[in-house]
Amino acid sequence: MKLVLVVEPAAEEDIFYGYRWYEERRVGLGVKFLEVLGSLFDHILENPLSYVEAIPGVRRSVILSWLPGPSKNSSMPATDQFVFLNKEGEMSGPGSWNDAARGKLWLFILHYFDDLNAVGASERMDWHRALIQRWVEENPPTAGSATILTEGGEVGINY
Repeated sequence: MKLVLVVEPAAEEDIFYGYRWYEERRVGLGVKFLEVLGSLFDHILENPLSYVEAIPGVRRSVILSWLPGPSKNSSMPATDQFVFLNKEGEMSGPGSWNDAARGKLWLFILHYFDDLNAVGASERMDWHRALIQRWVEENPPTAGSATILTEGGEVGINY
């Protein structure tokens, strides 16, 4: 029995708008979107039972990630040195994770581990693993602080 992939008109319209949206962001990105979607459709036809039946007779699939890899520069020039917002900083000890002298945005970016997605990240994998392990050890769930923004201003919470 030959299976047929049916794309409903509303979905076709969404695909068209998705293509246009990606293509407006970067020439060729919309085409890449359609290529990935075409590959997914082929896979659905080859392996229909590997997809969840959302309603009787209808199987569902989701594209998790397909965008090109990282294109941002590294923010981690050494195992304990970082550059965020054009400001260098060194992780000299456990207090460095919440050093008030650095500014909240700089610290937010530090805790975000953005270098994991930068160009050449695979070359710094050992650095990243050590940094994450250090973060776990130096930021226990029972110690730290948070700032909550309210209509009346900031409220600091220490825990």
